[in-house]
Amino acid sequence: PGRMLLVPDYLQASADVYYIAVAEAPGATINLRSRIQAVTDIAFGSTQTVSCTGTDAGFRTFRVQVPIDQIAWENAVTNVSGDGNVCLRRDEVPNEFHNDAIADTTGITTDSVTLSPPSLTNGTFFITVFGTATYNVSFRNGNPVVTNVPYLGTTPPNDTPAKTGWRYYAVTDIGSQFGQGWELELAGAPAGTEIAIRRNAVPARWHFRNHEDLNYYQDNAGHVGQSSTFGLLQQVDHQSDIWYIGIYNPSAALGSFTLTRR
Repeated sequence: PGRMLLVPDYLQASADVYYIAVAEAPGATINLRSRIQAVTDIAFGSTQTVSCTGTDAGFRTFRVQVPIDQIAWENAVTNVSGDGNVCLRRDEVPNEFHNDAIADTTGITTDSVTLSPPSLTNGTFFITVFGTATYNVSFRNGNPVVTNVPYLGTTPPNDTPAKTGWRYYAVTDIGSQFGQGWELELAGAPAGTEIAIRRNAVPARWHFRNHEDLNYYQDNAGHVGQSSTFGLLQQVDHQSDIWYIGIYNPSAALGSFTLTRR
């Protein structure tokens, strides 16, 4: 079936009339369902099972109150069956064309999108899960996993190899960093995977769409300190502090990579 979720700003409460046109072969029987989109309140840091049996449009919308002073906020859908996607927006309901951030990679086991300050603030956010005609996913929102690692060393293989988006690490042993440059080398990740670092804050990038013409082109936003997509990042003028490292790929599973810090 064809499907569409209309959201602000196109959808206006002051409008008197909307016209709906359905294109079909002459003589076809058409069943048209029109209704207000339901919104379910869920807690920050919670997990839901979200499914669509193919009997409706398949958009599921949630409202989350994001607390103050969060270092990052991750929204992820893990596919059990079908292909689920996720988009989010502050203060207004999002769809696949109007959102602040979106993850809609086809055929990936887990799609995820992460916001970080200053774009991430406390307040009301709406999240819409959508997908193929039938899907069954596990949807989680909350703080991303951040693993503490030493300034120097090699991580174990990535424990979320089927996930797109970000995998984070934190370096807090400030005393080990004095008077040294810093080199980070990534092995075993897909080509083009990004290494990003940020001082005292979590790095993040994300795709978003905000197109009146229902265009699938994605724009990009985010906050990083330094980054590289060549598998090697060198910071010569390294300053001793708390550093966050992010490994990022929005369109391919991250795989069982390892990260060496020297």
